[in-house]
Amino acid sequence: MPFEFIDNAIINGAARKQIRSHVAKGKNVGKTHPSRRKQHRAGTKITLALCNKRAVDVEKYTASEEEEVSEVERQIGDGLSVYSFPVELNYQSKGLVKTVFNFLNGSLDAPELHHAIDFTGAAGIWVQYIFLDEAYFHCTVAMCATVVNALLSREKDSLAAMRHLSDTFRLVNEKLSGEDALSDTTMAVINGLTHFERVRGQHLQGLVHFKGLLRMAELRGGLANLKPALTQKIYRADLEFALFFGTATRFKAKDLPGGAIISCLRVALEQHQQHEFYRSGVFETLNMGLVDILIDCLSLSWRLNGRSGHGGKLDGYTYHDILVLIGYRLVSVSPFNSPGLGDPLENAIHLGCLAFLTTLLLGFGRKFSHFPILARNFRSVSHQCFLEHKEKSELYLWSLIIGGIATLGDVDDWCLMARILETSLTLDLHTWEDVARILSRFPWIHSLHNGAGQLLWAKLRSLHNTPATNVTEVTKPSSHNQVQLLPAL
Repeated sequence: MPFEFIDNAIINGAARKQIRSHVAKGKNVGKTHPSRRKQHRAGTKITLALCNKRAVDVEKYTASEEEEVSEVERQIGDGLSVYSFPVELNYQSKGLVKTVFNFLNGSLDAPELHHAIDFTGAAGIWVQYIFLDEAYFHCTVAMCATVVNALLSREKDSLAAMRHLSDTFRLVNEKLSGEDALSDTTMAVINGLTHFERVRGQHLQGLVHFKGLLRMAELRGGLANLKPALTQKIYRADLEFALFFGTATRFKAKDLPGGAIISCLRVALEQHQQHEFYRSGVFETLNMGLVDILIDCLSLSWRLNGRSGHGGKLDGYTYHDILVLIGYRLVSVSPFNSPGLGDPLENAIHLGCLAFLTTLLLGFGRKFSHFPILARNFRSVSHQCFLEHKEKSELYLWSLIIGGIATLGDVDDWCLMARILETSLTLDLHTWEDVARILSRFPWIHSLHNGAGQLLWAKLRSLHNTPATNVTEVTKPSSHNQVQLLPAL
């Protein structure tokens, strides 16, 4: 490029222009530049597609409301690059972790209850641990992979799940041998292993982890010195082990939170006339502690059905406190493996309340938890009969149906179905709509139980090879030993 000389004594506008033009040559020679005015008028919109497939607006420039804005959607990264994990993910691990996050995003609560319960933040600390602790990360991935595998009807655990489980045990052993043996994250991992074994159906192995967790809590000075979220997990695990094995709980109901909110729910229920049903003579001779629990279950369902008249939603933590406390009280009345209560109606109420509770203790993947002893006990209660008293028959019908829902898939014997049918006929109930009106007087959550109840009613009909119709009617049998189903006309 040739030299050009400028007279410094005379620096005017022309000289400055000559300097700028000369400097620009070489670097930008031959290049074209779009007009800034045209750039300003052409608005753009860029979106980031994250792993949960939600688009987040980053920028949007609009020159005029009358002008159409062009849009450019762009996938940036692999969807996980915006997160910081405690481990480095390879290509295969990223695919599994995406599956885990998609699963967690839709499996931690019941969407049927979103209108009444605010689950936002209920799993906050546990999600945080996924990003903070390597052992907890591996445990969560192993557990979710196992559940997804089960939902796909694969009999064996996946190799990826077993690999993450192996890493979990290795890291936990390192923690237990070091200074972090009693840390919150270590206890969170042990709790995760306890839950993982319950998900796999290995309750005895889960109980081993749970006992170790309790020992760690003792070394920390007791449950009062733990974070409330971890304490709640321990109480729930204790309750679920008691329900599965039919034993008493290790802790007492008086030590649990949730009593104050249950009292508030009961006050709201007492403002409604429906509560008067529980003041009838049927309940005067029954175990008052059990009747109180029945009323508290009704108070909870009344609130979740949106009938309490109170605005706002229940907090997710508070909701679980209520469930666990009611469960502890029911187990304290009579554990599954005990001889049971003396009065047959008390047994029916007790099992009905337990069945109602278990439908709210949803497992991973929003499935009802599996308690074989509950199914066995319902086979026994189905042999009882209360056809001589209307109010007793209504209670009995509710107990049988909520029990059938809770154990759907476990109880397939004819006796339970026949007893539901017989009791319905005695009460002159011929359609599911008729039955539903009776069930609404007892602990029953419409958004959660109506669909399962209709499925149970349809299953009862299908057992007798009845043609499918929109509404099913039943005719009263001539004897208790012969039951006939007929399609509605």
